[in-house]
Amino acid sequence: MARRHDVDADDIDLEEGEHDTDDLEAAGCAVCALGAHRLRLPIAPQVQLPASGAPVHSVTALVAAAHTLQRENQELRTQYELISAHNAGLATHASVLHDRNLAILHRAREGYRAGMIQLEQVLLSREHVERDDAALEDRVADFRARAERTDTAEALLRVERDSSTEQYHGLQAQLRAAQDQIADLTTQLAHAPATPPPSIVPLARLFAAQGERDDARVERDDLRVDLAAAQAALSPVQARADAAEAERDQVRQLVATAEQQRDDALAERDRVTRVLVVAEQERDGALDMRDQARRISTGLRRERDAAVTERHHARQTVVALEQRRDVAVAERDQARLALTAQGQQRALVDEELRVTRTSLSQSRAESEAAQNLNVPLQDKLRRANTLLVAHAEELRRGTTRIHELEESVATATTLRVTAESEMARAQAGELGAASRAAQYRAGWMSVRRSSQQRREAVGAQIHRLSARIVGLEEERNLAIRERDERAVAWRRMLRDARRGRELARRVRDELADRLAGVVTGVSGHIDTAGLVSRLEATFTAEIDAAVPLPPAVPASAAVAAISAVLTPAVPVPAPLRRAGALARAR
Repeated sequence: MARRHDVDADDIDLEEGEHDTDDLEAAGCAVCALGAHRLRLPIAPQVQLPASGAPVHSVTALVAAAHTLQRENQELRTQYELISAHNAGLATHASVLHDRNLAILHRAREGYRAGMIQLEQVLLSREHVERDDAALEDRVADFRARAERTDTAEALLRVERDSSTEQYHGLQAQLRAAQDQIADLTTQLAHAPATPPPSIVPLARLFAAQGERDDARVERDDLRVDLAAAQAALSPVQARADAAEAERDQVRQLVATAEQQRDDALAERDRVTRVLVVAEQERDGALDMRDQARRISTGLRRERDAAVTERHHARQTVVALEQRRDVAVAERDQARLALTAQGQQRALVDEELRVTRTSLSQSRAESEAAQNLNVPLQDKLRRANTLLVAHAEELRRGTTRIHELEESVATATTLRVTAESEMARAQAGELGAASRAAQYRAGWMSVRRSSQQRREAVGAQIHRLSARIVGLEEERNLAIRERDERAVAWRRMLRDARRGRELARRVRDELADRLAGVVTGVSGHIDTAGLVSRLEATFTAEIDAAVPLPPAVPASAAVAAISAVLTPAVPVPAPLRRAGALARAR
């Protein structure tokens, strides 16, 4: 049967589960179960044909040998027809198996293409995961930088808090010193003579001393107010510093958590990388298997083409043999006709021999004359024997030719069976490749599902980290604003405290000098208690009317009190300026 050139692998529609490995087993069809039938040559006939030109001893034996050869020829012809029909069935089955082989090959190609597409998708997923990991690493680095900046800001805040505390303690010490000086001056004034001589004690100095004392009292009150404001502002600052430290610890914990998550993401990325490396190795193995399958398929195609070519040659040979067989059959028919004619001639010869024998038995005397008459008859017998021997030789040659044709048919059948076995092995290899491709596809599907799940988990984690980053940024901005406000308040408060301290020091020095001069220069007795009381009441009333005392500083107003520290230039209160100017004028 000729090869079907109108069937291609790309033109066959596949259905899932259409073919199985049982299609190549011998029990799959009746033709494969029967197998190939080889021609069984009959036993060589025990017929002794006389040589050409040899005399025939028995015409009956010659006729029996001719009948035996005819019967063997009929048996060989029957076997040849049976084998031809069986070989035609095997060729049809081989064509069906070839079509199934093409279908399986097409399905294997489709599976390989699907596997390559899935591999490309997995590679793209790995690239996305790597980009996400890089972005996560950048965010963790940003977290660390922000944590470092927060630590630096906390260190600066701690330094400023320490310096503010030191300045606060210095102000307290200065206030205590001023209070001690005022107490000493008050004691000295109390122990001074009550009625100094009016001619000796100048009133200007007394007024100056009283004014300096009042200025010192005003400065003391201002220092007390500043001290109370500083004490009120120190506790919120301490609370804010503790809150900043707690927030720093929380930020550190968040950074540690982010680093742990980053490490987990890196470990997950490494695991995905290892899985992808294994997948790439499997892909390389699949590619090698594909190349090997292609090489095997190419070799099988070549062998199949060679087998098909041999089958064509065998069919052509079979056609030629059939033609030769037909010629041999025609020659056999002619030989039969010749044998029939020879049988008729032999019957005539037998009749003539009988007549001759009768005539010989009737007259022996006429033997010499009869011998002369039997010369043409003997010539006729010789010619008949020669014809019989020639026809027997032709029959033997026809039988030999038929045996040769049957041997060539058996050889062609053997080659066809070998080609079919090679085709079956090729189909088994293709089925194995298809099963491996299915396993490979299942593995890639599992890898794809796991990578999808990991990518979703990483995306959710990145979303949570992004939300946490936004919250941390807001908290950091709030902490920075509060720190700046606290720093500005502390700077303003320190500047005012320094200015008040400098002014108190100057007033203290001038008051001390003038009181010393007054005490050393007094030589008379004068009652200055009423004058001092009036001046003190007058200055107290003026100061209270000019600068009312501030209320108690609440905790909410501590920041506002501290915010005045960093003002570049804070003017001195008007009462203090007037008191200082009055003291300088006196």
